Amino acid sequence: MTRNVLAFIGLLTLIFAAGFAAYANRASFYDETPRKMAVSFEGLDLSSDQGRNMLEARIKRAITAVCGNVMDSNGLQEQMLIRKCRRNALAGTRPQVERAVEVAMRRRRAADLADAALQDQVPGTN
Repeated sequence: MTRNVLAFIGLLTLIFAAGFAAYANRASFYDETPRKMAVSFEGLDLSSDQGRNMLEARIKRAITAVCGNVMDSNGLQEQMLIRKCRRNALAGTRPQVERAVEVAMRRRRAADLADAALQDQVPGTN
């Protein structure tokens, strides 16, 4: 009976030691495989400053969800990996955001031109 209790205590000590070591060095377990999260810009007017700012806020929240927050990390290596992930994620969104803004601006210009042409055709609006 005493031998079983000592073996059990030894096993628990090994389990807790391994768990604490894994927690202390969790940066070594950080998965560097690419991860994705879709960010919708539905309902946003990307031709306006307000719409673009709202999209940026959505992107930042998504990056935090995917990469984590540096402030939540204690280890320097993990902080470095989080920063790298955040930089890469932000850089990866730039071409897509620029394209979506460009399309929104074109549509707005086309709509403004159509409105101006319509105003010129309606009698009494000049």
